[in-house]
Amino acid sequence: MLAFQRSIYQVQLKNKLEFWSDPQNRKSYFANLPTNANIKDFGIFRDENGYIYVRDDFVAYYNLRNGLIVRIRKDWFKNDWSCYQELYNKSQELKTFRIDIPKYREELSMFDGSVWEYSELQSPGSNYGLSVLDTIFDNGITHSEGVYLPEEVVSGSIEDLVGYISQYATTDTKDNTKKFFVDYIDNFLILLKESSAIAEKYKCGLPLNLGDPSMMYEDPQGYFWSDVDKMPWMYSKLEIVSNAHQILHNSLNYLSLLGHIDKERIDQCLDYARTQWTTI
Repeated sequence: MLAFQRSIYQVQLKNKLEFWSDPQNRKSYFANLPTNANIKDFGIFRDENGYIYVRDDFVAYYNLRNGLIVRIRKDWFKNDWSCYQELYNKSQELKTFRIDIPKYREELSMFDGSVWEYSELQSPGSNYGLSVLDTIFDNGITHSEGVYLPEEVVSGSIEDLVGYISQYATTDTKDNTKKFFVDYIDNFLILLKESSAIAEKYKCGLPLNLGDPSMMYEDPQGYFWSDVDKMPWMYSKLEIVSNAHQILHNSLNYLSLLGHIDKERIDQCLDYARTQWTTI
């Protein structure tokens, strides 16, 4: 990226952060959205190529056309970028996992005089990819074989919603959901092992969202992890694994409400995660 292009991105992101820091702007933003009134900690702004995600301590632009990520974050440590670069180098050496390519990083003075971190990353195939978890959430019952949920389900007038929805969920749907989570458990095991070795070398922690399945994307070349280092490398391995277990448990339970998976397959996934992740 040329210097003038980088300067434009930095100004745009800083301006969006300053906009978001004004309570009146935030109030106006949420007043125009059909959103949960309790979820007011981030905003999303679209343009023709991608979107800006902003919250109090973080802002990023995600280009949906070429997989470019430019971001500014408040919370960071000196070793974060070095750790992530080593993790990327390891991905290139082993070819067992894929992550965003680290392109550029600098310290940036903000409008309030504080120093934040600016960085640029690129999806490994220059392709933003598809969120695998979003795909799983949309799997089977609403679009499979042209079947759509009736209005009575959408309106919430069915008392036994789980039972009603389950009739639309095929065995293939449930098997596909289980397969994704087994793949996720295996992929996270590889990522955590390599990240832990790097953290030990630098005598630091790990990013908390390292094991978040919502960070898994898919492009024509396969799975890759995106934005896994959005948080500082400061958490223990136990915290990372506990967080991953909780996210896995919540995701599976939510999917069971949609009819995408049943209790037997949920228990199999959770047992497999406990077995695999305790080997680290």
